[in-house]
Amino acid sequence: MTVANQGQSPGVGSTTVGVPNGGPTGVPTSGATNPGGNPTLGGPGPGPGQTTGPGGTTTPGAGGTTTAAAPPGGANGGVTPGSCVGFKNSTGIDNSSITIANVADLSGPVPGLFKSAQAAVTAYVAYFNATSSVCGRKLKVVGLDSGTNESADQQADTTSCGSAFAEVGSLGAFDAGGAATVQQCGIPDLRTLSTEPARVQSSVSYGVYSTIVNEIVRTPFDYFKTFSGEPYKNAAYVYLNAGAAIIQAKSFQAGEKMLGYNFRDVIAIDVTAVPNYDGIVTQLQHDNIKYVQYIGAYQYASRLKSAMYGAGYNPIFVMDPTAYDAGYVAGGKPVWGTYSFVPGPLFEEAGRNPQLQTYLTWLQRTSGGAPTFFGVYAWCAAALFAKLAVELGGKLSRSTLLTAIRATHNYTNNGMVPSQDPGGKHTTHCSSVVQLVGGAWVRKTPFPFSCAATVNTGVGT
Repeated sequence: MTVANQGQSPGVGSTTVGVPNGGPTGVPTSGATNPGGNPTLGGPGPGPGQTTGPGGTTTPGAGGTTTAAAPPGGANGGVTPGSCVGFKNSTGIDNSSITIANVADLSGPVPGLFKSAQAAVTAYVAYFNATSSVCGRKLKVVGLDSGTNESADQQADTTSCGSAFAEVGSLGAFDAGGAATVQQCGIPDLRTLSTEPARVQSSVSYGVYSTIVNEIVRTPFDYFKTFSGEPYKNAAYVYLNAGAAIIQAKSFQAGEKMLGYNFRDVIAIDVTAVPNYDGIVTQLQHDNIKYVQYIGAYQYASRLKSAMYGAGYNPIFVMDPTAYDAGYVAGGKPVWGTYSFVPGPLFEEAGRNPQLQTYLTWLQRTSGGAPTFFGVYAWCAAALFAKLAVELGGKLSRSTLLTAIRATHNYTNNGMVPSQDPGGKHTTHCSSVVQLVGGAWVRKTPFPFSCAATVNTGVGT
C-alpha cells in the first residue's frame, strides 16, 4: 500500500472536510444511500444502536418513536402542546420570542461551505412562525459564522451561550473548537450533525443526522462489491488532510477492510499546498487502481475527477453525500459517472415525500437557495426543536430540553428522512446509492432506502 501526501508549492489551500460516517461524512443535496450489508432493500433496518463489527452485533439502543412537527395544517400539526402554566423567560427568551442561534461555516477556504444549513433553519423558522408559536412566543434565529476554523467556532459558540436559548441546526467542519464552550455554559446544541469526536462526546451536543465516527453504514459498499466484480480488491482512498476528514477516512477504511476491500493506495491531499491532481491520477493509473473513494469538500473532488477525465482514466469513483450537490453537478461531463451514497431523501423524488416538499417550498420563499443534504437535516433539527419546545410548554428550559433530546430515538420527521437516533448518537442504518448519469442523479438502489446493521470500525471512539 502506498501512502502519499499530495501537494506542490504553497498556495491557496482548503480546510474543508466531509461530514461524518454514513454520509456527510460529506456535503450534498442528496438522495438516499444505505450503506448496509446483507441489505434489506426498501424496508426497515436494524433498530438504533445495532452494529456489526469485531464484537459482533449489539442489541438495539433505546427505542421510542418520535414524530416531528410539520404535517399539513401547520408546523404544529400532530403535536400535543404542553400546558403553558409556569412558563419562565430566561437566556434567549422574552415575552414575545425565543432566540435560537445557528453556527455554520460561511467563510473560509470554501466560502459558503455550510450556508445551506443556516438557510434551512431560517426557512423553518419562517414556516413555524406563519402558523405556530411556543406559548405565544415566535422563534427568532441569529446566524453566526464559524469560519471553517476552531477559533471562529469557539467565538460563535461563546456568543450563542450568552444570547440564545439554544443552538439549532449548526454545522462546522472544525466543530471541536466550541465543544468545551457549549459544554460549560450548558446550552442545548441540537446540530445538523457533529463532525469531530470532541463535539460528538459533548453531553449537550446532539446531531439530528446522528452519524458517529466509529459507526459506518455499509450498504453502499456491499452494493459496489456486488455489481462491480473485483475492483474493490484494487482500491484507493483519497481524502483531505484536514479536520474531520482525516479521522473519517481512517474509520471508513477500517470498516471497509472488514468487508473485504483492499486499499492499495491511501492518498492525503495537503490543504496547505496546491494539490497535484495530475500526479495523483498518474499514481492511481500506475498502481492499476479500479475503485477510488474520496472524502472531503466536493470542490476538490471535482478537480480530481476532471483530472481523471482528462487522462482517460475511468475507475469506479465513489463519494459520500457531498457529491449530491448542484455545485458538484455543475462540473459538467468530467464529473459524470460519480457514485454517491446518501442517507437522506432524494430531491428528485420530492413528490413522494410531503415533508421534503415543505422544506423545498419554504426554502424558495425565504432564501431561494439550492436545497442540500445538509439543509435537509438542518431543517429537521429545527423541526425537532420546535416539536419538543411546544410539547414542553411551561416546563421549557435548557435542562428540560436537553432531557427531551436525549430521549429522542428513531426520529424521521414524519418520514422525511431515514430513522435517526439523536439521543443515542448512533449512525443511521439506511441510505441510497445514486450515480450521476448525463448530468442527472439516477437511483441505483430501491426506494426509499436500503437498510442494514452498521459496522463498528473501532476508530474514533
